[in-house]
Amino acid sequence: MGDLLPPDEAEYATREDLITKVQEHAFAHGYAVTIQRSCKRDGVVILGCDRGGKYRIRHGVVEPSGLRNTSSRYI
Repeated sequence: MGDLLPPDEAEYATREDLITKVQEHAFAHGYAVTIQRSCKRDGVVILGCDRGGKYRIRHGVVEPSGLRNTSSRYI
Protein backbone atom coordinates (compact mmCIF):
# COMPACT_ATOMS: atom_id res chain seq x y z
CA MET A 1 0.00 0.00 0.00
CA GLY A 2 1.14 3.56 -0.69
CA ASP A 3 2.07 6.16 1.84
CA LEU A 4 -1.45 7.71 1.95
CA LEU A 5 -0.10 11.24 1.75
CA PRO A 6 -2.62 13.98 1.10
CA PRO A 7 -2.05 16.25 -1.90
CA ASP A 8 -0.40 19.62 -1.40
CA GLU A 9 -2.77 22.46 -0.60
CA ALA A 10 -3.85 24.39 -3.68
CA GLU A 11 -6.73 26.33 -5.11
CA TYR A 12 -8.63 24.98 -8.09
CA ALA A 13 -10.61 26.87 -10.71
CA THR A 14 -13.51 24.41 -10.69
CA ARG A 15 -15.00 21.68 -8.54
CA GLU A 16 -14.19 19.15 -11.29
CA ASP A 17 -10.51 20.25 -11.33
CA LEU A 18 -10.32 19.68 -7.58
CA ILE A 19 -11.82 16.20 -7.77
CA THR A 20 -9.69 15.18 -10.77
CA LYS A 21 -6.40 16.38 -9.26
CA VAL A 22 -7.06 14.82 -5.86
CA GLN A 23 -8.07 11.49 -7.43
CA GLU A 24 -4.95 11.51 -9.64
CA HIS A 25 -2.78 12.14 -6.58
CA ALA A 26 -4.48 9.39 -4.59
CA PHE A 27 -4.12 6.89 -7.44
CA ALA A 28 -0.42 7.69 -7.79
CA HIS A 29 0.02 6.96 -4.05
CA GLY A 30 -1.96 3.70 -3.99
CA TYR A 31 -5.33 4.70 -2.66
CA ALA A 32 -8.60 6.18 -3.90
CA VAL A 33 -10.70 9.17 -2.94
CA THR A 34 -14.46 9.36 -3.16
CA ILE A 35 -16.96 12.16 -2.74
CA GLN A 36 -18.60 11.69 0.64
CA ARG A 37 -20.85 14.75 0.41
CA SER A 38 -21.12 17.74 -1.84
CA CYS A 39 -23.31 20.72 -2.52
CA LYS A 40 -22.85 22.37 -5.90
CA ARG A 41 -24.91 25.36 -4.80
CA ASP A 42 -22.51 26.20 -1.94
CA GLY A 43 -19.41 24.82 -3.66
CA VAL A 44 -18.69 22.50 -0.74
CA VAL A 45 -17.06 19.15 -1.51
CA ILE A 46 -16.16 16.70 1.24
CA LEU A 47 -13.79 14.00 0.04
CA GLY A 48 -12.77 10.86 1.86
CA CYS A 49 -10.60 7.79 1.48
CA ASP A 50 -12.50 4.88 -0.04
CA ARG A 51 -11.06 2.67 2.72
CA GLY A 52 -12.24 4.88 5.55
CA GLY A 53 -15.49 5.00 7.43
CA LYS A 54 -17.38 3.27 10.15
CA TYR A 55 -18.64 -0.25 10.17
CA ARG A 56 -22.39 -0.44 9.78
CA ILE A 57 -24.38 -3.06 11.63
CA ARG A 58 -26.60 -4.88 9.20
CA HIS A 59 -29.68 -5.97 11.11
CA GLY A 60 -31.11 -9.33 10.22
CA VAL A 61 -27.91 -10.67 8.67
CA VAL A 62 -26.47 -13.58 10.60
CA GLU A 63 -23.46 -15.58 9.48
CA PRO A 64 -24.19 -19.34 9.23
CA SER A 65 -21.20 -20.24 11.43
CA GLY A 66 -22.29 -17.87 14.18
CA LEU A 67 -19.07 -15.87 13.69
CA ARG A 68 -19.15 -12.45 12.19
CA ASN A 69 -17.52 -11.85 8.83
CA THR A 70 -14.48 -9.69 9.57
CA SER A 71 -13.38 -9.15 6.00
CA SER A 72 -13.81 -5.54 5.06
CA ARG A 73 -12.20 -2.91 2.93
CA TYR A 74 -12.17 -0.43 5.83
CA ILE A 75 -8.77 0.22 7.36
